[in-house]
Amino acid sequence: RLGWASVSNVVGIDFEGGVHALSPVEGGNARVHVPAPAVISCDKGDLKVRKPNVRGIMQAKKAAVDVRVVAAGASTVRVVACSLPPAKPAGKSYEGGAAAADVARLLREEANVL
Repeated sequence: RLGWASVSNVVGIDFEGGVHALSPVEGGNARVHVPAPAVISCDKGDLKVRKPNVRGIMQAKKAAVDVRVVAAGASTVRVVACSLPPAKPAGKSYEGGAAAADVARLLREEANVL
């Protein structure tokens, strides 16, 4: 629908000179080049999740973070229409033991619950 190239199950990616994705195939990995913009779905692959140690956490707390302000570009979205959803019909109310058979029939036939 987007008209963009897509690569799935990507285990490695490089953005130098375009989008180069590494995707597993039988007998190894395939390096695929796709033009940007593209839709990429990723897979963890053989990577192991590393947990930070206490020393690294403490150093990260002291590290300076470079804050940059970026001006937002003009919006490319235009609202065409806005409306509330249609009102729902009122629910059915049943009282008394005599209505139990009717409620059971409705649950079995209309709601497919029983």
